[in-house]
This record gives sequence, C-alpha cells and structure tokens, in this order.
Amino acid sequence: MAAAAHIGYWVSPAKTVSISSLITDSDPRLPGEALATWLDNPVIEDFLAEPYDTAVTTDEGWDETGIECTAQLPDGPLTEGQIVDAAWNGTKIVQLHNESDHGSFGSENLGWLIIERGEGRHRTGDPSQHAAPACIWGRTRATHDP
Repeated sequence: MAAAAHIGYWVSPAKTVSISSLITDSDPRLPGEALATWLDNPVIEDFLAEPYDTAVTTDEGWDETGIECTAQLPDGPLTEGQIVDAAWNGTKIVQLHNESDHGSFGSENLGWLIIERGEGRHRTGDPSQHAAPACIWGRTRATHDP
C-alpha cells in the first residue's frame, strides 16, 4: 500500500524590497546605466533565494522586488498565534526585513551583501574581512553617510 501524500498548511510572509535603492544607497559608484547593467547579474536573484530560503519575483523590476518566505505549519487546528509564530520564527522574513533596512542596529546591510556577492566577494568567519571596498569616492564605508 502506498503512503498517503502529506497535505498540510503553509504560511508565506512576503515583503517588497527596492533592490536598486538598496544597492545605490550602499554604493554610489553605481548610478544610472551602471546600475542597470549591474542588475542584469543573475547572482542577485540566486543570492536572495539562498540565505533567506525565498521565492523572488522581479515582474515589477528591481524597484519592487517581491520576496516570499514559506514555512510549513503543524497539522491540526491552529490558532492565530501559531500562524504568526510560524511566519515570524519559522522563516527568515524578519532577518530579511532587518537587513534591508539601513537603520536596523546590529543587522547586516542587504545592499552591501548583494554588492559583495555580485563582485565575487564572499563572507568569511573573520568580521574584519567583511569591510566594503577601502575607497568609495574618497570615503570609507565607516564614514559614508548617504
């Protein structure tokens, strides 16, 4: 006898992010046409899908990138609290939100993470290796104030 397929419930919190704004806010070397060319890099969509376990939709372009996370819910009757908890703690939507907001203290900056991946730089366990390029228009990342 074949095993029955498991049918369950899923919660899929989503967020719209302006990837083009995140990138230009993080690296002023990429205005206008340079940004348009840079955004053609398929690494960006792959990068967003990997660490956040997301589905990425760019139907509206990089100014309104749809990012959706998904988590499976337990079987049985569910309370609103269980559903919210699964969306909040069972996905990486909160991490994505914090990293896409330049003002979230203690979070990585999604714009810089995308730039680093697009330029072929990858993170190491050493935080000193996570710095931005030493010079962007004569200012360091630590003193850059967009």
